[in-house]
Amino acid sequence: MRVKCVYNTGKYTPKDFFVQYNWNEEMKFAELTIGKEYTVYAVFILFNHPCYLICSDIYDGVSYQHPMFYPATLFEVTDDMPSKYWIKRKINFNNECDMNDVGFPDILNDEYFYGGVVEGYEKEVQIFQRWKRLIDREAEHHSL
Repeated sequence: MRVKCVYNTGKYTPKDFFVQYNWNEEMKFAELTIGKEYTVYAVFILFNHPCYLICSDIYDGVSYQHPMFYPATLFEVTDDMPSKYWIKRKINFNNECDMNDVGFPDILNDEYFYGGVVEGYEKEVQIFQRWKRLIDREAEHHSL
């Protein structure tokens, strides 16, 4: 799955994120470039809104080794083909609606995996980088 950044300010994010992350309408996601395409590694429902796990412009795989979740409202989908490596995890919101988180198995099956990637734990970083290579190759091949 590929998405293109169409907005990079808080004005286009769900207001639910303002309190949770101390965001506001004036803030800017400087690490996202309007018009640039990004590969999506997972889609999680956070605070009832879909968010894409991507490697932003500051990801370098060395000193800044982790992808980040961004609200889907900042992007438009350019390739809606889900990765063949993704699995689903069902989410139920107060018996009102069902949605799915989707992504590679480690991020869905291990509740501490993403935290380990963010903290730079070698094992989790290496696992993420392996999934990233596979999903990137798949996305490049699909876009040809």
